[in-house]
Amino acid sequence: MLFPLPVFKSKCFILCLMIEDSQYIDWYLKHSWRQTYVRYLLQQQETDNLPRFRSWIEREARGLLDKLRIIAGVTDAERATIDSEELGQPVPPGMTAVPIPMFPTPKIAIRRALESSRKQMLMRLYPEYQVLSSYVHGSSSQLRISKSLLNPRSKYRRYFSSAGLDNLFQRVAEEAIWLSYLSIVQSCTELIST
Repeated sequence: MLFPLPVFKSKCFILCLMIEDSQYIDWYLKHSWRQTYVRYLLQQQETDNLPRFRSWIEREARGLLDKLRIIAGVTDAERATIDSEELGQPVPPGMTAVPIPMFPTPKIAIRRALESSRKQMLMRLYPEYQVLSSYVHGSSSQLRISKSLLNPRSKYRRYFSSAGLDNLFQRVAEEAIWLSYLSIVQSCTELIST
């Protein structure tokens, strides 16, 4: 239950940027499409010698990606630039490379936020986001704690009762859930107030 929660918390940062300026919606869509397309290119290379995958990759997946590209507003030049960056293919003659920049991370979103109360809210949420994300991104301190306390074969486990470990896990999970609910409420408040 802990792992998906930071995902919503990061969406709170994204939503605040989108509320302040609609350019972030376009940027987010293009960046998301880019990530999907790069994954597609990797899968295409990995399954190149597997005939049953090749037909799906070349026909269905490519067609779906082309439709999503139109929705995301990704231009031919931007797609050609991705092909150049990822596959080493030259950008076609007469076309200029147009890279799609990375979408701002939550920390950068705080710097880009303009409205002071929104920035303050994001600054307050950021430490909580870091704690929850540490489980997902494999923070060494969180991994050591998890390994030491939750692994039944750990030599440190004997220092804690099962009830104590269950209580600790429950408290961490409840805190994560409440923080995520708080993010939902804050995001909804932002949407309503604009």
